[in-house]
Order: sequence, then structure tokens, then C-alpha cells
Amino acid sequence: MLLLVLRQFIDKAIKFHPRERLSNAKEMLQVFEDELISIAPTVAQFPATSVSTDVQPPTVISAPLLLIQTHPPIIPVNGGMRDWQKATIIGGVIGLCVFGGMTMLNK
Repeated sequence: MLLLVLRQFIDKAIKFHPRERLSNAKEMLQVFEDELISIAPTVAQFPATSVSTDVQPPTVISAPLLLIQTHPPIIPVNGGMRDWQKATIIGGVIGLCVFGGMTMLNK
């Protein structure tokens, strides 16, 4: 039931046309709270019974936990060209243009 309410809430929040969407955060909160109140859990009422005090709680036996440390995979990120690389390429292109121009003028 909660998933259905959440799905309907998200569907309304991401409608294609802006007029169909929720207009601001306060409106979103109000709609969400109203939906949650409408599905508030009910508490079952049981008849009062006497409780025996000689019952012991069960003994919990647990095995040692195996802790495995996992790290996210390291993914190399290409940060693009550095400034010195850009300067070298631009300088080379300018140099080729100057050399080509001088060669054409000398003919």
C-alpha cells in the first residue's frame, strides 16, 4: 500500500507538463503527509490476559560476524588535457602555419 502511494506521489511530481506537477516543496509535503495519514496503521486490540512471569526469554546464540571490507572499484577518470598539453598543441599549429606561410612566400 505504501509503495502504491509513493508511486502515485512520484508520478504526480514528475509529470511532463509543469501545470500538472506539484508546484513547490510545501505542496509536495502536504500531499505526501495526507496520503500517509490515509494509510495509517491500525493497532489490533487484544483482550487483557494474565502474563506468567516464570517464562525466560530465549537464549540467543550468534556466530562471530565475518566483516568483509569492500571498496568501490577504482575507475580511472579522464580529466581531459592539461594546460601544458593544450599549449604545446596550439604552439605547434601556430608554428606550422608560420613555417608554411614562409615557405609559400619564398617560392
